[in-house]
Amino acid sequence: MAGIAKPDIEGLGKEGKIAFLESDYDDTRFDNIETLLDGDTNKHTIYGVLLNGGISKNIVFEIPKKSNIWAYGQSYSDSGGSTPESINLYKKNNNGEFELIQEGIPTKANEWYLFLSNLDKGVYKIEHISNYTMFTEWYVENLDLYKFLLKQNNSIYTFNGLNIVLSPSQELNQDNFIVNGLDNPSNITEEQWNNAFPDKADVKLLAYTEDLDKTEIKAECEIEPFTPYNKLENEFEICMLTDKE
Repeated sequence: MAGIAKPDIEGLGKEGKIAFLESDYDDTRFDNIETLLDGDTNKHTIYGVLLNGGISKNIVFEIPKKSNIWAYGQSYSDSGGSTPESINLYKKNNNGEFELIQEGIPTKANEWYLFLSNLDKGVYKIEHISNYTMFTEWYVENLDLYKFLLKQNNSIYTFNGLNIVLSPSQELNQDNFIVNGLDNPSNITEEQWNNAFPDKADVKLLAYTEDLDKTEIKAECEIEPFTPYNKLENEFEICMLTDKE
């Protein structure tokens, strides 16, 4: 995992997953591809993870969920060329063949940048165009949409950053979650919970996701100091709405 090495971007999503697959890449001379997730933006050799026209032409990887990939690279040059050069992006189709889906994606040096955006789950390949393209770290941003609402006694609530308040809409539907839902229940303090719900009976935490494979969502709400809601003897009920259209 990228750990502390990640873009300093407001609203950056949680770290997602990626698996590196067999590639046309020489990790005996250049940095191992796995070092792209080691939490260090520095090179481990003088080359970093370097794509070139020789035996290090591409990187093949699989992502299990919709994601962005942010990248960091450094400068390198020799008589054969210099960074940062662009790459082509391919995706494996249902026939097991790689199809070109985007040409000439630019790269940068010595800064974080959004490298690949809105990738759906699947197997991808980035391939060298000209010398050179270098990476030293990647951050995979999970783009799964999760939104939360609260419900008690048939009234629907949300959180405005200061207080738990009635949701502008009292309809339990996709629009209400997306427009009025909160991103993270753990941002609500114990005091804010207690002010809104002195009697916590029949309080429900409702979650919305567009991930059709999701069967469980974990969240923490502090009702007592350092006590997750799911240890409060069933005072809270968790429901999940999944949009399957």
